[in-house]
Amino acid sequence: ALLLYLEMESQSGVEPDIIACNSVLNACAKAGRWSVALTLLRQKAKDIGADTISYGAAISACARGETPPWELALALLREASADGVELDVVAWSAAISVCEKSGRWEQALCLLPQMREQRL
Repeated sequence: ALLLYLEMESQSGVEPDIIACNSVLNACAKAGRWSVALTLLRQKAKDIGADTISYGAAISACARGETPPWELALALLREASADGVELDVVAWSAAISVCEKSGRWEQALCLLPQMREQRL
């Protein structure tokens, strides 16, 4: 998916939209490739306009990767909020999962009241 995305951009001269970007982010999430997802989010999705799916996929990639980067997942939650992006229960659950897998249950518990504030 990433190769097609990059090929679309470089060879065809077509600027991929947020749907194409989110498709690659979701592929990264399924593969647990959080570093690739983060790079794509930073380089492309921000220019296009990252949305709930963009951030959710990047956080999910963190949850599925080896040695889950819990600090990064929490930073993405804060970043989405600062960008005015409302995250869904999937993104919040993925962030809780990252904390759980990293043995950071205190941080996971701190997310629950924030979810309630978001009415999730």
